[in-house]
Amino acid sequence: MRTNNCEEGSDFVHKYDGLCLKDSQIQQIESRANLCDEACTKEYEPICGSDSNGVERTFSNACVMKTQNCEEGSDFVHKYDGLCLKDSQIEGKSVQNECPDMCSHLFKPICASNGSCSKDFSNDCLLGVHNCNNPSNNFNLKYHGNCQVGETMC
Repeated sequence: MRTNNCEEGSDFVHKYDGLCLKDSQIQQIESRANLCDEACTKEYEPICGSDSNGVERTFSNACVMKTQNCEEGSDFVHKYDGLCLKDSQIEGKSVQNECPDMCSHLFKPICASNGSCSKDFSNDCLLGVHNCNNPSNNFNLKYHGNCQVGETMC
């Protein structure tokens, strides 16, 4: 490069080893590598994500959704905590429309309401299971923590 600069009167400087890429290409490669590099825990905190086409998919946690977006080039965003209702895919694998029968024993209480009364659930997963098994009596998350004294309980 020094010889080339001297012979041609150029002022090129060493930026990095390898083929030359446009700055936008470098930024795209670096940002994609940073996203896909993330190591996710196996903690089960299901979230429902939806993409720009309206497809919903359940992910075991937010990190898994982010990583799969990177690896698949998809654009899922967090829609709500818990399992997707009427889900046909869990992390990209087709499943029958069956309600899950297992949740972690993680105790993260939530208070949910069906519009008439409130009910405590030990975690988001159990709320999702309840809603899946009782489509005509769905509960929506009101807040994290146990329901307060004085609320109409179911």
